[in-house]
Amino acid sequence: MKMLLEALHERRIQAVLDVFNEKPLPANHPSRTAPNVVLTPHVGYGTYENYETFYRNSIENMLVFLSGTPIRRYVSE
Repeated sequence: MKMLLEALHERRIQAVLDVFNEKPLPANHPSRTAPNVVLTPHVGYGTYENYETFYRNSIENMLVFLSGTPIRRYVSE
């Protein structure tokens, strides 16, 4: 984390940080004041495509379950 913060403060990189060791991230955590950084509360997965896939698969699984057929398993590609 030290090297990441140094690179941010020197404006050599930009970052989006979504997962932290401590939750919630303490108010005095150095990431909160680093330039060139966006902090999100573990919601980086929330894209239109992910929601579309999640809801489509959920509905398909409910329909399959209600028909009495075993629910298939999904494997990440």
